[in-house]
Amino acid sequence: MSVEMKKNPITISKTCPMKDNYYGDEKERMNRVPPPTHSVISFILIAFLAIAMMVSKEELDENATIDLFTHRLFPDLLSLQGLVFVRTMFAIFIWGITILTVFFDEGWITQTTYVSTSKLSQSNIVMRGIHTQFPYTSVTWNLLGCSMASSAFIAYQATASRTSTISPWLLRFSLLCWEATAPNTLLVSAVVKYVIWPGCLKRNGTSANCRSWR
Repeated sequence: MSVEMKKNPITISKTCPMKDNYYGDEKERMNRVPPPTHSVISFILIAFLAIAMMVSKEELDENATIDLFTHRLFPDLLSLQGLVFVRTMFAIFIWGITILTVFFDEGWITQTTYVSTSKLSQSNIVMRGIHTQFPYTSVTWNLLGCSMASSAFIAYQATASRTSTISPWLLRFSLLCWEATAPNTLLVSAVVKYVIWPGCLKRNGTSANCRSWR
């Protein structure tokens, strides 16, 4: 039976023996603990620094142009209509997988892991439905879908000679979305290949989850 302490937002769930006597003979396992003060201060400082370094609206408008989203490296091999088709197929594939995962997939169970000396208790987190879109990999996946869909629409408007109807806010959103998606997608790919995949093989002996559509 769990006992919740009133003065401190910590829930004690069980006790387990310790390998050393740093915390005494028995170590109280906790479900929740407040974040360390130094971590909170570091996060606030980094957030203020990131906000201060954000581009201005004028700089964004200077780069978020229609030519940027209709440029092709090999125009003789890929027409503008072909560019619209490729981007649209990517967007449909990405959002199709997201919809299937949210509404039709059984989901999975994630177990929290901590170092052996941690006072936090391990627990199972059921990832099902909309909760499957909360992990960092899913956020990056959906950002890529937004980027492909918005850039495909801009290119389509260009093919129909309706560039005057494209909102400047759509151009800004598309550029910011791509600038956030590109490095995060590379990071996710590297983490999955060199960290998560080997970890699955080491713990479970299989990488079936990594080889699925998502």
